[in-house]
Amino acid sequence: MPFSNEGFAVAPDGAVTVGNMTTTDHLADPLASSFAALLRGPLTELYALMWRVGVLEVGTSDRTDHRRVAQQC
Repeated sequence: MPFSNEGFAVAPDGAVTVGNMTTTDHLADPLASSFAALLRGPLTELYALMWRVGVLEVGTSDRTDHRRVAQQC
């Protein structure tokens, strides 16, 4: 199963014990992992360049602003 999810069936009136789950039980696809590691650096630099030039604009959502106002009151 993806993302190391563990599935189990539960009896309607029985107690359930869940064991520890680790991410090493199901290793990621080696090709996808190496491809992501290869592109991580250049994509980060491209994002930073586009932000500096003005192609991308970073802003906050209204939801975040409401939280700040609620905390100040």
